[in-house]
Amino acid sequence: MDIEEFRDFCLSMDGVTEKTPFGKFAKMTEDVRNAEKLLGEASYALTEQEKSGLSGRRSLAAVKPIKKGEIFTPDNIRSIRPAIGIKPKYYQKLLGKQANKAYEFGEGIERSELEKQYQKLKNQAG
Repeated sequence: MDIEEFRDFCLSMDGVTEKTPFGKFAKMTEDVRNAEKLLGEASYALTEQEKSGLSGRRSLAAVKPIKKGEIFTPDNIRSIRPAIGIKPKYYQKLLGKQANKAYEFGEGIERSELEKQYQKLKNQAG
């Protein structure tokens, strides 16, 4: 039985009004559903305004060609504009790690570099 069915059950009982406990629950359920409709659905996609602001943001990119398997160092990755790679906050996590693919000069570092590192740690721990 879901919450709406329970609400309908409560309201179908003799003597149940909005002032009784079951009636208050039924009213609260209705209010929650109305609030959900008003809020709409969450969207995590970038808006047009956010997309236009990407040019001012920084990201991590290769400043020298990087071969697959080469170690990320301060000499071969930097935080640059525009945002074409992962966020600069991951700089320290990337240093000392091996590249999972080759990168050309100016190419943004991909998020998959972090995901594979986390998978390795997760596999070692579990």
